Amino acid sequence: MVLESLDKNSVTLTQARAKAEAVASGTGRTPKVLDSSATAGMNPGYWAVVDGPHSTESGARASCAAYGRTQGTGECYLRVLG
Repeated sequence: MVLESLDKNSVTLTQARAKAEAVASGTGRTPKVLDSSATAGMNPGYWAVVDGPHSTESGARASCAAYGRTQGTGECYLRVLG
């Protein structure tokens, strides 16, 4: 589940990690920061703040809700990586 897509031209890795921590604040979860240029299945040029991997689509959707976000509103979206 992608929680944030941050343009690498304007956001450093350190800033992306800080954003991941802010997104996770109070959730008890630990999102990761991926380089979309080095991750198959993603559009290049972004730091992606993600939660997963999840073994089911319903699990991924539940992770969106766990961050207090709603899928389909631009707040988080599914991405199959690999």
